[in-house]
Amino acid sequence: MHSLSSPSSAASLNLKEGTNWWWDVNESPVWQDRIFHLLAVLYAVVSVIAVIQLVRIQLRVPEYGWTTQKVFHFLNFLVNGVRALVFVFRRDAQNMQPELVEILPSSLVLFILRKLPPKRGITQYHPIQ
Repeated sequence: MHSLSSPSSAASLNLKEGTNWWWDVNESPVWQDRIFHLLAVLYAVVSVIAVIQLVRIQLRVPEYGWTTQKVFHFLNFLVNGVRALVFVFRRDAQNMQPELVEILPSSLVLFILRKLPPKRGITQYHPIQ
């Protein structure tokens, strides 16, 4: 039998005490709010970068219309913007029906992609000179 002063029991005691930080964070509304607001800021940054890229592409080659790349950046802007709003208003979003919150972004992306015309005739991107 090991006594309490043995090295293995001291190490296991330290490991058990080391995992208490997770319970402190998990039970703390302040920590949770900070983490969710940080995630909201990160999703908002990705959303802003996507819309900036969309505007840059549109200003560079406006005559091509809605290309796959433009739709991709628009959908990144849309989905990440919605995710940022969900993280900001997460307490209200938790009261909504989870099926709606989970299905809506995916179905919106699939709907928009289905409505795109197939790309024919353009095999390579050529910038305007």
